[in-house]
Amino acid sequence: AYMFHDDNDPNNSAYYNKEYLDHPDRFARDFDIFFRSMGENDFLFPEFAKDNLFFEEKGISDLTCYHYATYPNKGHLWNAFRPALRDFIQLIFR
Repeated sequence: AYMFHDDNDPNNSAYYNKEYLDHPDRFARDFDIFFRSMGENDFLFPEFAKDNLFFEEKGISDLTCYHYATYPNKGHLWNAFRPALRDFIQLIFR
């Protein structure tokens, strides 16, 4: 699922569960792995970058369950999905 921070919605209620974002300890308890990735040439990359800042502000990016990756010279296509899938699978089968 794609989630993004919406600057027009101060509560971000349409995209995020505030219960988790306001309580990183609950987030860490309920998510063994939270993986986000995107190709750097993706047309949605600016929103992805905003998400990174948002997760940092909330303390989520400091959790051990949080993983993200960016793929240079990749767009919104299979060429970004393949390495993301490879990276995600390595996390779930450790």
